[in-house]
Amino acid sequence: MKEKMNAWRIYAPGELAYEQLEIPEPGPSEALLKVEVATTCGTDLKIYKRGHARLEFPALFGHEVVGRVVAKGEGLKGVEVGDRVVTATLGAFAEYVLVSPPMSVDEMPRVPEGIPSEAAALTEPFACVYHGISESDIKLGDQVAVLGCGPIGLMFVRLAKMSGAYVIAADMLPERLETALKVGADQIVNSAEGDPIQAVRDLTDDQAGVDLAIEAVGLPRAWEQALYMIRRGGLVTFFGGCEKGTTITLDTEFIHYEEARMQGIFNYHHPEHFHEAFKLIRRGALDPEIFVTDHAPLEDTEKVFKMLAQGYNGVKVAIHPD
Repeated sequence: MKEKMNAWRIYAPGELAYEQLEIPEPGPSEALLKVEVATTCGTDLKIYKRGHARLEFPALFGHEVVGRVVAKGEGLKGVEVGDRVVTATLGAFAEYVLVSPPMSVDEMPRVPEGIPSEAAALTEPFACVYHGISESDIKLGDQVAVLGCGPIGLMFVRLAKMSGAYVIAADMLPERLETALKVGADQIVNSAEGDPIQAVRDLTDDQAGVDLAIEAVGLPRAWEQALYMIRRGGLVTFFGGCEKGTTITLDTEFIHYEEARMQGIFNYHHPEHFHEAFKLIRRGALDPEIFVTDHAPLEDTEKVFKMLAQGYNGVKVAIHPD
């Protein structure tokens, strides 16, 4: 009889089950990890609240994970049993997780023993942010507005600042704005107090607007606000995913005469994004004590997501199987 593991599966929005499942056996190009830590993500929360177009229920979920290789297929090169690795793969809220193609060793780097698991687990979201910053052409001294100071927004603040930008962070929650200052924001704007568009523009040179506005909220109103924060010829990067079927209204005159540029960014697309993000984390780019604000045992995962769904003022929660 095969050994069992504890794991969470989602059967429908808001419906989780803590189950005993067979521990999977790795195929020729797969690796089995014993999970050390898995961190919560906005995408996990969206799946919990409303499902996901690319996910069929029931399903394992959770994808930001650090673990130790306990078994691997003969065809998998580059990692060995005993290696501590970070990766992004479905099913992280469990005692064990199977890493299968199209993931590769390029997206499963070894984690040095001196790096906290909570820091390494941030690699996947940071890789997404690395992709967004890479496509946004930040120049030294550029003025950048980041709308939304949740986990992704805070990472955008951090990486934009590391890229040499003057960063303005906007959010409705004072706690998140205080955290934005800790990770590098030069100025903050409380979006609940007056017009955030004008407030951001007032903080820019000659009130002309920012060179780059990054939307990291995932709400139509924030998408619309981001556009009007940019200067002539400025760029808007839409990163926050809105609910399916959402539409927004934009001023064609503004877009045309201000020569506004817009782009959508989703996820990360190349292994090098993951590799470069992890390299920055190894160098201390993200302080895990700032980005991981709570911890919980595996069996409390459902309690954690109920808390997140009700409005969590922290950043991320680390789930620990042990």
